[in-house]
Amino acid sequence: MDSDERKRSPRIIRPFLSNSDRNAVEEIGPADNGPNIFIHSRPEPFSTQRFDQPLPSDIEQGPKAVTSFEPESLDDFVTYQDIHQGIAVVNRQIKLVGWIAALDTLLFFLDDVSQIRSFFFKNGDSPWQEELARLAKLLKLKMLDFIDGGDIELEKSLQEEFIEELLNLPKLEQFYVHEGESVEMDESLVSLIEAIKVDVKKGNRANFKGLQELEMKFDQFVDQIQADKQGEIHKAVQEMKDRNKKGKMLALEMFDQIDSVFQAVQQLGNDAVTKQVEMIINRSLEALESYGFEEIKVLGEPIDGKTMISLGNVSRQQYAPDLEQYHVYSVHKRGFRDKETNEIIRKATVITVD
Repeated sequence: MDSDERKRSPRIIRPFLSNSDRNAVEEIGPADNGPNIFIHSRPEPFSTQRFDQPLPSDIEQGPKAVTSFEPESLDDFVTYQDIHQGIAVVNRQIKLVGWIAALDTLLFFLDDVSQIRSFFFKNGDSPWQEELARLAKLLKLKMLDFIDGGDIELEKSLQEEFIEELLNLPKLEQFYVHEGESVEMDESLVSLIEAIKVDVKKGNRANFKGLQELEMKFDQFVDQIQADKQGEIHKAVQEMKDRNKKGKMLALEMFDQIDSVFQAVQQLGNDAVTKQVEMIINRSLEALESYGFEEIKVLGEPIDGKTMISLGNVSRQQYAPDLEQYHVYSVHKRGFRDKETNEIIRKATVITVD
């Protein structure tokens, strides 16, 4: 299809921000260039006392938690913590890794917005600059919905604060007590957590791919100890899964905002700016892929309900004679799958030809 045909093609007209998004942004003040993040309530301090029943600080048991064991001396006693305390530590570690990854993603996309704004600054295009500034605010608002925080203005220092807490959390014990029996903490789970902490300390990017592996190993460990399906341990696991899923969707929602700018830029007919913004989009897609998100390529493909949602269709004869019937003419919102498991994270929203 040539460029002239594309210019005559019907499009879904939408600004970068919806009216509700724009109103929400205006409520937090005028647009600015700074990457400040305003947190409404400070992150609550870590505590293992999050469960309904008070947890003992320690539990005295024999070497294998066998009550009939008769020690010859006090040296034969081993002090074990309740498994709930170990679970609370793991859960907090995973939460912090998720927050660090989400903030890293936010800062990455804010840099994208800043670069795009610079293109329009050179051209002296104030309306685009203002809209992009509002977009930066919107990205921060989406992050605030994901993180628990405090009445304080923070930027990258917030991420550094989370990293410091992660590195200073109590180390996991080798053994814990669960329902009167000793339980050995899964070595692969402990090793993975320590490896992530080392990476974060070195300044390497925390990402959702590592979170998924943590989630899998944590889930396997809880199944291994045969915890009560209705108990607090399984509730902690479900909270973790819900939080990680929300973090993944947050990353995609932030990308969508950048992608909406690209779609709007294509309407301008300025090839130079379009190419520059396209380079930023490709860089963002590469970043998402490193996080474990793989774009589902659907343009020009036949409609498939497993990976796509159709918004409607356009006349094939008038707009896309080179496409076969019910093939994808344009992509309204990109779809993604998990790069490792191939699981569909989000279907692509498309327009087809009739």
